[in-house]
Amino acid sequence: MEYGFRIQFIGDTPFITRVRPGTDAESKLHSGDEVLLYNQFAVDRSHLQQMVYYYNALSPQGVSKLALRDRNGG
Repeated sequence: MEYGFRIQFIGDTPFITRVRPGTDAESKLHSGDEVLLYNQFAVDRSHLQQMVYYYNALSPQGVSKLALRDRNGG
């Protein structure tokens, strides 16, 4: 499953670090957006690998819901 974006931690904070051109994500996400929630779950460094495994292997999602904070704090 290709979601069109990548989440990566910088320090203890998860950010959108890549948005794939030509995807639905391209019009909604920007590199540098802070990820607050991913499908209603807080993104935590200690659980990131389990989340990636769940959403990519066990239960791929047709739609991802993200709560974000942009680089300007909005």
